[in-house]
Amino acid sequence: MEKTTHRVIFSRQPARIMLVDFSAPFDMDTCHTLQQSVGRFFCLACNLSGPPRAPFFGLFALGNYPEAILPLQPSRNNLPRLESALNELQILFNNSQTKIKKSRCLGQGLQEAVAQYKRQSNNLLQNAGYWCQLELIIVTSQNGTSVAKQAEKVIKTLQLDSLRKVQVLVLHQTDQLRFDDEEASDSQLSEGSTEELEGIVDILTVMNDSLSLENFFKTWLQDTGTDKEHLHLSMPRLAPDGENLLLKFDLHERLINPALLSCAAQFCLQIDGETTTRTNFGGNKATMTVPVYKMRAEQLVHADSICESTLFGQPLVMKPTSCWKMDWDELETNQHNVYALCHLLNVFWSFKDGKVFFTFIPKFQNMVLLGSLEAEQPNQGPLYSKSSCSKPSGHFILMPSQSCALVVRSIAVRELILPCELSTMNETPNSESLDIVSRSLEQLVENESYNPLLTDSGLYECLSRPQGNKQQKRKPVTQGGQKTKKNDVTPDPSNSQPSTNQKRFRPSLGKMVYGNKASFPTQL
Repeated sequence: MEKTTHRVIFSRQPARIMLVDFSAPFDMDTCHTLQQSVGRFFCLACNLSGPPRAPFFGLFALGNYPEAILPLQPSRNNLPRLESALNELQILFNNSQTKIKKSRCLGQGLQEAVAQYKRQSNNLLQNAGYWCQLELIIVTSQNGTSVAKQAEKVIKTLQLDSLRKVQVLVLHQTDQLRFDDEEASDSQLSEGSTEELEGIVDILTVMNDSLSLENFFKTWLQDTGTDKEHLHLSMPRLAPDGENLLLKFDLHERLINPALLSCAAQFCLQIDGETTTRTNFGGNKATMTVPVYKMRAEQLVHADSICESTLFGQPLVMKPTSCWKMDWDELETNQHNVYALCHLLNVFWSFKDGKVFFTFIPKFQNMVLLGSLEAEQPNQGPLYSKSSCSKPSGHFILMPSQSCALVVRSIAVRELILPCELSTMNETPNSESLDIVSRSLEQLVENESYNPLLTDSGLYECLSRPQGNKQQKRKPVTQGGQKTKKNDVTPDPSNSQPSTNQKRFRPSLGKMVYGNKASFPTQL
């Protein structure tokens, strides 16, 4: 078997310096939106565990002269300093005596930013452990083409090999009614459109709102390394003596993994022992407990409109409760109500006296419930602090089934979603590739449905066998304060072979409790 290769993650993240151009029509509202979006981004980036995704950040203000508000420095464990610099940016713009029509210090600001990077390069290498390239972001409300040409002239004189990219971020004013002739050509650029000038200077035009800016800054959280492909998909070979058709892919995150956050428990429902609390109810033995969740139905959503890439976490089945502490009438009423909910959302017809009756309400057809966990309220009083603020509220999709049950899945929210650029297939692939892939697909077995009970992963064999040297180095288990003897060896379950007369159990495809089509929602 070929040895598994590995790749290093987040080892090519650049150091970024953002230069904010105060030239008109950059106004107070634009500055506030920019400050809020950058602040929200770093609130998320600085609290993610694992390798730093936005390792270094610097901030310049371009007014009558360039001013370094935040020198290039690590962003991790530095959130208060970053927030202070963003507040200083807002104050600096508000204190401007006259409205700047056009800043003349862009070239000087670029030169100072590059000089600062050169001075900090050795410190960046020590902090990150790898050589960081520099990426410059010019935020402006001016015409993007003219700003990019100014930047290009300055970059040609710097001769810096470590410069990765210069990005001109044009904030499109939604309420701007009058454009100059030069600006009119640039205003036709749609949101997210890009233009390259000699490969190093890019122009990106976004709408001047917090959502568009947050999506732009979240691209910094994605892995920029291209040293190694991420996944190999082996397809059937085209000839008996030939090699398998190998397709190579890169993997991109669709959303931030909540497990990287300290408040991950708010975005999932736990009924196992992963996130439990030890509680002592008066006895000598502690008991593992999980919270009793309180979810609130928010809205009805068409099932066809939900993208599967926004669903994550372990799917759970919601059935009417059988808690013995509840009154019998309450249990029965609750069961009928749950069945009615599933019936209205999913059932299209019913039988009565051998005849078919359409009993569903059309506006509830093919709908799912969107619910949210009720967040804990902060403690109010003189001891109120940031540590006692309310927790986030995770959202979930409740998908009905044709039985009296629902399947619940976690669904992404605004803070977790990451931008994803997918190219559309406008042209038909070439005939040679179509022929190769088609012949490979024809060799695969076709099944009308997938039955998990007929798919074996080899988990039992893996868990029953000793894990090499790790199993041998384990300390002997103590029983009553005494070490176990060498002869007291637990038999290996993997050595016990089944009898040849023993019949193998083959799971039924037609009558499974949760395996047939009627027990699961059609969306899964």
